[in-house]
Amino acid sequence: MRFVLTGTMSMPRKDIIEAIESEGHFVDKKVNHFTDYLVRTPMCNGRRTRKFIDAQRFGTRIITEDELYNILESERTPHYA
Repeated sequence: MRFVLTGTMSMPRKDIIEAIESEGHFVDKKVNHFTDYLVRTPMCNGRRTRKFIDAQRFGTRIITEDELYNILESERTPHYA
């Protein structure tokens, strides 16, 4: 999966990027048609940033930082049939 971060995160950005990449995913600086998720914080206060506008244009899913952590955690949890 490919992620783009926008806004002020609750932890240092480098730590979040490291967590994403340690699960085998990628972090980009700009939203493009390959981006799966834009991680947007409440600190954006509804502002329509360039990344937000591009995410809407490309149909990229816009998620919160908590949703990002849930995605990463669910990948670490074994799934049994």
